[in-house]
Amino acid sequence: MKPTVLYYRVDRRQISFIKFILEAYDNMAVVTTLDPHQAVIRVTIAAGCAIAIRRVLFEFENDFDLVEIDQALLTTGVDKGSIAIEERPIVSNENKKTSH
Repeated sequence: MKPTVLYYRVDRRQISFIKFILEAYDNMAVVTTLDPHQAVIRVTIAAGCAIAIRRVLFEFENDFDLVEIDQALLTTGVDKGSIAIEERPIVSNENKKTSH
């Protein structure tokens, strides 16, 4: 079985928190910051652990901005190793909430 690889754009202030929490699940996931300025991270999930880690990621979405990025939208800059992604605004939790 192969690992699952997901890409996210997040609130920059949350990168360390996400890394800390996901990597606390021993050998289930590794978080790599691909671009700290654009706050793009890669989450590599061990085979057989995708459901558990996706549940945690889903819960993060309730607390702060976390937008999954399609790998096809990522391109690596050759000169600086930077990451460029198709510009899509991050929808904040304030904008997600609807009033009844």
